[in-house]
Amino acid sequence: MGFVVLQRAFGAWPALVGSFAWLGGLALLLERRNHLSNLTEAYSLPFHFAALLLFSGATATPLAGWRGTLLGATAVACFLLRPNLIGLPVVAAILLVAPRLRERR
Repeated sequence: MGFVVLQRAFGAWPALVGSFAWLGGLALLLERRNHLSNLTEAYSLPFHFAALLLFSGATATPLAGWRGTLLGATAVACFLLRPNLIGLPVVAAILLVAPRLRERR
């Protein structure tokens, strides 16, 4: 999911380099000797990437139906893991809803 989001934003080669970079950093973060291993932030990464993927796909098409439902589900999953991890899905939803509210006025 991370590679697809990066590819949509920057292209194939920067996405490949960026994916290797963040995966290398993640490996250092999650190694057993590190006191930071097994944190809820690591468990929330798939939900954050899913929210980014839904956000990048929703900029081209309206946020309706299943995309909005899945974005809400990622927010709920992040909130259930740890309440302060809800930021990214909520900001994605706000950025998608705010222009539509302006058009309505």
